[in-house]
Amino acid sequence: MNIAFKKREGRYSQLICTRDDGSRSESLFPNAGPLPHDLIHYVVEKTLGFSKAFYGLVASGAPIGYHHEHNRPLADVPDITENWQSESLVQAIQNEVLSNRTRIRNFQRLLQRYCRAHNVPVPTVSEEQLQEIIQALEHYGRQWQRLGTNHQIRVNF
Repeated sequence: MNIAFKKREGRYSQLICTRDDGSRSESLFPNAGPLPHDLIHYVVEKTLGFSKAFYGLVASGAPIGYHHEHNRPLADVPDITENWQSESLVQAIQNEVLSNRTRIRNFQRLLQRYCRAHNVPVPTVSEEQLQEIIQALEHYGRQWQRLGTNHQIRVNF
């Protein structure tokens, strides 16, 4: 699946997912923070090999909008554990790692708290994987900040 994060002026930018069969799903997302929340999802899910989280479900036909309905199970996807694990990881990364790299040591504790709140097991994330995620996010963050209006970052999932 091809994913495009299209930077727009104003309050919202655009997420466009084009599946391998040519079908699309798209949505707007708020222009808040140093990089899009859904771009963090991409890096986390790609790095950890998640196939049943946000992008895996969209790739298999779910509309992007399912995510905005509080991650409720889709009729054909009764187990959304990996989806909530991904959300917990993204929250922990946004709140601890991206806000202050010296707080990486708090990452695991915060991840455990978010996973408990979502009633899912804590996913295994090695130090190497966390560093890979951080480096990718720094790269995409620089790219996003330099990006002009109506230009996009394209990735494949």
